[in-house]
Amino acid sequence: VLPELRLADPAATQKLTMRHLLTHTSGIDGDIFTDTGRGDDCLERYTELLADAAQNHPLGATFSYCNSGFSLAGRVIEKLTGLTWDRALRERLCTPLGLTSASTLPEEALLLRAAVGHVAEGGADPAPAEIWGLPRSAGPAGLITAGTADVLAFARLHLTGGLGPDGERLLSARSAAAMAAHQTGLPDRDTLGDPGGWAGS
Repeated sequence: VLPELRLADPAATQKLTMRHLLTHTSGIDGDIFTDTGRGDDCLERYTELLADAAQNHPLGATFSYCNSGFSLAGRVIEKLTGLTWDRALRERLCTPLGLTSASTLPEEALLLRAAVGHVAEGGADPAPAEIWGLPRSAGPAGLITAGTADVLAFARLHLTGGLGPDGERLLSARSAAAMAAHQTGLPDRDTLGDPGGWAGS
């Protein structure tokens, strides 16, 4: 799907799957939040940056939370649908589910009731954050704003095995079951020793 993809580890580049990305087992450095702009090509440009990203562990070796992998998964969605990630999410999921408050872009969120975050240092009073959100290229990693009813509708999609509110199948039963199945485990502590009090936790 992404023949142009280059990762630091050539073997990982060749064998990387969506399951690795969605289960945080790709080994790609997960904390890359480089702003690649607000244009519709932001995920394409972000994907190019991953050639310089560290490979923190071998592909599939263990779980390591990976925002970068979710952004890369968003790029795969763009290639498969011919749409931007934002539009694909809206057309393929939000609209069929009848979501009314879900948005991925700040200009969409501002049309609804939206709050600004606050930050405080030490004992100071909280002050409005200077930045409202992360870069657009981090969208697939979690830049979805939604009200409670929309979050519950999304959860209901999974609880019904992939059925929308009108009974239409939006997610295959097989995919819904896979998304609910256990995918990864913690490393065996006997092979790790006792890193910093693990045995006591």
